[in-house]
Amino acid sequence: MKSSIETRLSDRMLAVAGMVGSCGLSVMKEKNTFSVADIGCDHAFISIYLVEKGIADRVIAMDVNEGPLLSAGENIRKYGLADRIVTRLSNGFEKLLPGETDAAVIAGMGGYLILDILKNAACLTKGYKLVLSPQSDLFEVRKYLVKNSFFIRDEELIKDSGKYYNIIYAEFMGEDDMAAGTDAVDIKSDLLRLKYGGCLIDKKHPVLMEYLSLRVEAVKKIISEMDKKGSSDGAKKRRSEIEEELHELTELLKVME
Repeated sequence: MKSSIETRLSDRMLAVAGMVGSCGLSVMKEKNTFSVADIGCDHAFISIYLVEKGIADRVIAMDVNEGPLLSAGENIRKYGLADRIVTRLSNGFEKLLPGETDAAVIAGMGGYLILDILKNAACLTKGYKLVLSPQSDLFEVRKYLVKNSFFIRDEELIKDSGKYYNIIYAEFMGEDDMAAGTDAVDIKSDLLRLKYGGCLIDKKHPVLMEYLSLRVEAVKKIISEMDKKGSSDGAKKRRSEIEEELHELTELLKVME
């Protein structure tokens, strides 16, 4: 039977919590405690879940808006966890000090907003863990990570209420450790892994295969509709792009199968 807090979380957020658990196992090998920053905590349900389920010992629940933070505080007190979860008004990592937490969760935001938060995360130290679940622009997020000394350790893809959601687990390798990053040439040669998730491809993830198969059918339908219309220069260019995507998807599915 689900706990009361568990019923407040979507399948997506439960999967995010599971990925945080993977981070925690890694941290616990080196130390006896595991602390998490919940960036954009909203009502703090994920923060409460992490502590209640023993995934995290301590959470700093942070939000840029006072309204959600007040609601978060009420929920934390309701579950009797005020001694283990603190709230903090903060724009991203702004009010978080280096070493205060071992990992951060950033979920339910657009990819570019997540990138803005990461670009201003001056408190990150070598070995710091991130669990990210961008709602958009996955390619840009992955590209930023590998170009800025993060190593993508794992990725999950789930289908929740008919939509697909990615969950990325990355570790900051330190600004001086360029082995984690990649240059423009590598990005070009590794385009498919950045677009669709290298970890998912390596695992032959069934949900990714489902997504790719559905996208193939959608692209074929687009091409069929384009055939019924005129062939302006703009249409020809668009068709070429769509055909290139179809080839890309088809080849990727062959690799995964």
